Amino acid sequence: MFNGIVTLIGRVEDIQHDGDTDVIARISVQSEEFLSQIVIGSSIACSGVCLSVVEKGATHFVTNISKATLDITNLRFWTLGTKVNLEPALRAGAPLDGHMVQGHVDCIGEIHSITQVAGSHVMEICCDSSTSKYIAKKSSIALDGVSLTVNSTTPGLFSVNLIPYTWNNTTFQYNTVGDFVNIETDLIARYLEALLAHRTYGL
Repeated sequence: MFNGIVTLIGRVEDIQHDGDTDVIARISVQSEEFLSQIVIGSSIACSGVCLSVVEKGATHFVTNISKATLDITNLRFWTLGTKVNLEPALRAGAPLDGHMVQGHVDCIGEIHSITQVAGSHVMEICCDSSTSKYIAKKSSIALDGVSLTVNSTTPGLFSVNLIPYTWNNTTFQYNTVGDFVNIETDLIARYLEALLAHRTYGL
């Protein structure tokens, strides 16, 4: 479990294929404090995707990425040098500063526009209808692992506002129109839909 508050930005420094489908990625981290928080087996949100640490070094960690994860996330576009939002797993008793994020991405969305408004940036994201039904104005959403509030919604499109701190301390500063971001909708909406479906069928 995470709360969508990115701790720092890492960088992909090596990618290897493990068999025909899976990928092994080594991510460099310029923070001794961050690395001191993780051990082999720790969960880390990497641009919003919950991954497990399988190896740890003085300046990096290594993780395995399955084909199922690659198919549904923007991790399939990773190349050497790709910047990655990083957040360690939420610890019991820690403040929940963002919202509850599982690291289970629903889909990827394409950046439709980025507009600077005063000191902030407004980003519009296109997404498919199967995901947009869970997105409501003023609801919480995680984009590339960052907890944000939905500003507006129209069919297949929604917008978020990125304050200067968020822009300067996440990978959004490197994004351009046409890039893809990982989308995780508010889990409450998904559970509510499942409960209502059971109620409809009298279960």
